[in-house]
Amino acid sequence: MSATPINPRDSIPSPEDIDGITQASRDYIEGWYSADAERMRRCLHPELVKRTLMYEAQQRTWLVRRPSTAEMMVKFTQGGGGSNVPEAERTYEITIQDVFRHIACVQIVSRDMMDYLHLVKLNDQWFILNVLWEVRAGEINAGPDEIKEILLESNNRLREAEGQLTEEIARWERTLDSIGDDAQLADVDLQNILQKQQQTLQMMSNISKMLYDTAYSVIRKMGG
Repeated sequence: MSATPINPRDSIPSPEDIDGITQASRDYIEGWYSADAERMRRCLHPELVKRTLMYEAQQRTWLVRRPSTAEMMVKFTQGGGGSNVPEAERTYEITIQDVFRHIACVQIVSRDMMDYLHLVKLNDQWFILNVLWEVRAGEINAGPDEIKEILLESNNRLREAEGQLTEEIARWERTLDSIGDDAQLADVDLQNILQKQQQTLQMMSNISKMLYDTAYSVIRKMGG
């Protein structure tokens, strides 16, 4: 079945759009090379998801590594980014592959990386919303800043879950205190409490799995 034909005018970007897309792409790669965190921040949408394709030597399989967020990218850049690359070798080529109204696809080929970007136009400004990339050769190794960020995020998630669990326990106690002599009411309350208990146990199981996955990820990355 054929799709509705696209209006040719919708796929012809304006010169302003080309400039905006190119500038966001330059901020991304040049900001990374120069460790310019503010330049990196201004080109990224707050909901950025950056995914990495890598080869896991120990498992002998290809996999998609845990995504990076906009804040993580800013911190990685602030921590040095690609500033270890000699200035003479900080090469890159930006190719705008497609533009349709408020969305665009861009390819960036740099010395070490191949990046595919999805950009979105919001209020006349272009932002990078999604990134999929891999190294052009060799293997990917996590740096200390990335490992620190993984541990920090896991700790924040654990604290959030701990707060939810504390609140749930307090609510159980209030419910138990409110149960009177009415046997039917007590039975209903008890069923609700048991249901909440099961949900909390599941949440604790998820926390445990999260900690295991995080520890395994850190160990694996440290091993290269």
